[in-house]
Amino acid sequence: MGAGGSNAVEGECPDPALIATFAGRGLTPAAAARVEVHLAECDDCRTLVFALASADSGGAAPVAASSELRHVGRFRVIDTLGQGAMGVVYRARDVDLDRVVAVKVSRRHSKLDVGGEDRLRREAQALARLVHPNVVSIHEIGQHEGRAYVAMEYVDGVALDAWVRERPPVAKLLGVLVGAARGIAAAHAAGLVHRDVKPSNIFVAHGVAKIGDFGLVRFGPSENGEAAPAQCSDLEMTLSVTGSIVGTPAYMAPEQLRGEVATQASDQFSFCVTMFEALYGRRPFAGNTIRELRTAFEGAVAGPASSATVPPWIANVLARGLSVAPANRWPSMTALADALEDDPAAARRRRQRQIAVGGVLTLFAGVAVVAVMRGRASTPPCADFDAKLAGVWDATRSQHLRETFAASALPYATDTFGRVAAQLDGYGRGWVSARVDACEATRVRGDQSEAQMELRMACLDRRLIDLGALVGVLSAGTSAQVIDNAMTAAQALAPLADCANLPALMAGIQLPADASVRTSVVALQRRLATVTAMYETGQYTTGLAEARAVVTASEPLHFAPVLAEALHLRARLEDGSGDPAAAASTYETAIPAAGDARDDVRAAQIWADLVHVLGLLGRTDDALKLRPAAEAAFKRAGSPPAVEIKLLTSYGDVYMAQGKPADALPQYERALAINDKALGPTDHRFASSILNNLGIAQQQQGGFAESVQTYRRALAIDEAVLGPDHPQLAMVLVNIGVGMASQGDYDGGRPYDLRALAILEKSLGPEHPSVGAALDNIGAGYLSQGRYDEARPYQLRAIAIFEKADGETNPDLAGALANLGIAYLAQDQYVEARRAAQRSLAIYEKVGGADHPTLAAPLLLIGAIDAAEGHHDAGVAAYRRALAISEKALGPDHPDVASALTGIAQESLALGRFPAARAAAERALVIRSQPDMPAFELAETRFALARALWSDPAGRKRARTLADQARAGFVASDE
Repeated sequence: MGAGGSNAVEGECPDPALIATFAGRGLTPAAAARVEVHLAECDDCRTLVFALASADSGGAAPVAASSELRHVGRFRVIDTLGQGAMGVVYRARDVDLDRVVAVKVSRRHSKLDVGGEDRLRREAQALARLVHPNVVSIHEIGQHEGRAYVAMEYVDGVALDAWVRERPPVAKLLGVLVGAARGIAAAHAAGLVHRDVKPSNIFVAHGVAKIGDFGLVRFGPSENGEAAPAQCSDLEMTLSVTGSIVGTPAYMAPEQLRGEVATQASDQFSFCVTMFEALYGRRPFAGNTIRELRTAFEGAVAGPASSATVPPWIANVLARGLSVAPANRWPSMTALADALEDDPAAARRRRQRQIAVGGVLTLFAGVAVVAVMRGRASTPPCADFDAKLAGVWDATRSQHLRETFAASALPYATDTFGRVAAQLDGYGRGWVSARVDACEATRVRGDQSEAQMELRMACLDRRLIDLGALVGVLSAGTSAQVIDNAMTAAQALAPLADCANLPALMAGIQLPADASVRTSVVALQRRLATVTAMYETGQYTTGLAEARAVVTASEPLHFAPVLAEALHLRARLEDGSGDPAAAASTYETAIPAAGDARDDVRAAQIWADLVHVLGLLGRTDDALKLRPAAEAAFKRAGSPPAVEIKLLTSYGDVYMAQGKPADALPQYERALAINDKALGPTDHRFASSILNNLGIAQQQQGGFAESVQTYRRALAIDEAVLGPDHPQLAMVLVNIGVGMASQGDYDGGRPYDLRALAILEKSLGPEHPSVGAALDNIGAGYLSQGRYDEARPYQLRAIAIFEKADGETNPDLAGALANLGIAYLAQDQYVEARRAAQRSLAIYEKVGGADHPTLAAPLLLIGAIDAAEGHHDAGVAAYRRALAISEKALGPDHPDVASALTGIAQESLALGRFPAARAAAERALVIRSQPDMPAFELAETRFALARALWSDPAGRKRARTLADQARAGFVASDE
């Protein structure tokens, strides 16, 4: 965040540092302004003023660094972005809205009377209305512990001066600078004067400029002539926390250096200095001090350095904005921005075409008259493109799709149709607009050649094929699978904006010149569009057969783009069909094919998909080794956000597969931040799955409350996009219930579980396996509360559903039986408990083998049943088998290992084997002493160890301490 000067005079607000220094000393604002000008040139005086300001404020210590300041209002501090003499800027998370923000906190204490607070609120609302893509948004202004703060949009980019050092192309640089001009113009339209425009206050993120650091903003007359506020405002005081007393003189307008009122024209001058320096590598006026600059202002603008890349007319535009007299500058920032976009060469080409057309009309006047008589001359050159949607997506096809969805009899089908139709309507309108723009860019504006227009049109033709293929697949049947995925598939249609990316289009391989080959290629593209629609709607088996056929048909054509696309789709469908090994092999074949096709974006997508599938195969080390190559492919593709999101989530999944949720968390968080910035925080394409994965990682780290907030955001997105009764909501509802239950709030989580159950029963029927899973989850909640009689009906119904589904080979049945066995054991029904536990163990052994980690749960239950019945040797055997399985699968420090060790200790105590009991309990205590372990489990292990130590008089002191701790733990856990 940059700093700037206030240069106050009568009627203008002085800088807060000067107010603190000079208030009560008899200096008027005008006199204070003159002092400011002097301070810009005198280091000794500036040092003295800061010392006086510090003394007046009581010598307050600087604001705490981020390691000490944890919260500012509702904003949770993450780290420090920058510090100045008068304030600190933090990166923080808005815990209510779950977004990252920048929070600027004043160093000095300020007191606002009631009237001041009211003005602050009104003016904050006024500034908050300044919403523009080229302006850093202000979210909130308030006070924290006596210090004023401003919460604003967090820009994940770099300052203009740093970005310029990367030597961007001049065309791109001009585009960024024009965006900055538009942002300043928007501030002026709202009646704001920035007063500190310079490179360090213009931020560039993803090729977009944003005007930031309104720290020295003042209210001035707006572009529509509205007057400025009459008095100094609390808002101006609150925002001015950035550091130095005056701005950098080199970017200040002459009138500012004379101590006059800073106006919109002053901002224009500062912007033109900034733009001049960015384009030509030096500033237009020589000098750094006020004295040197005043001398330079007496002469003309220094001519721009010779540059073959900067159009000459740009220098003329800037020269007017750099006029020493404000009246000679452009009438507004809007006028300046318009001038920067008005390329005389393009205008000249348009005039030449008009002249040429006029000559033709003169030569063929008779023909023209006939044309006018027929009404043809008035027809726009780029009209009637909406007619191309006929038969692809029109009223007839929409009605057919409505009838298809209605015939499914699914309770949410009508609602889903309405959402899908609206999405396809929007895509169709966007397609027509893109087609018109591609035409007008050549035929009307003259911005591109005929060949470039043809490239854009060919891309849009392919998009139209994709749209028609999706509509055809959606209309082909009444499968619940298709309808469930219809909205996601509609959102997955390829972005139309890609068809305006001329550099990428020109870099690609064009359709073959040979007419017969070209016809074959287009036919295969149509088939691939249908395969894509099948993939997006979950029809993996059918889609895979067609993808394989297209791969075979494309190989003799030797047209790399079609082969690369076909291989990519085949691999995705192999993965979706449950054959990740085949998918990995196909992805490895598809990568060089994408390279041959010069399709960098597809190559980057394939790398991301390959990482994901290697994680599924357990080849996590191989996946991690691919990261440099995958990221290099991503950068070659131009860093598309969708690919980065996929790559980050894939690596998050890999770390989760390794049992490293702490490493997975930052991958998911970064993916979510990119999604929010590039696609919007309510976009459904990636956000829902990212949030669910993030929630699981948070849960595994013990962040149950955090995970519930994450799941709730996912639920809100799903509800908005899919509707309140869509079956996809059930998963996130269950996740919320589990998260709340993990915090002990079973009653709070149960409504989410019951809603998930109702949605699944309504959409899938009362005997669907997903309904069984929901029932088992509800039963487990009652079980955890000790409400066994209430748990049992849910558990028995779940077991009946699972028995019908896959019988004795269903792992879900094994889990439900284990839960039922726990309920029987708690009520001393040992025969029924053992029957359920042994049946559960047998199913797990049949499905996963004798060493599968799922066996640990029924073995622990059997050990507890043996203990309850007095079969202590059998109990030790069951616990030892559970221990061996858990150690092998989960590692020596997993909580399940501690459960088995504690069981061994308790059974050894019953057998009088005190050394064995002590050894097992000591090891279990180390594991259960880790943070976030349940209090009851830690108390259980402490008590077992206390009993083992009591047999040795030398250990009784420690035993008593452990027993006291165990008693406190049992009390805390209500046991």
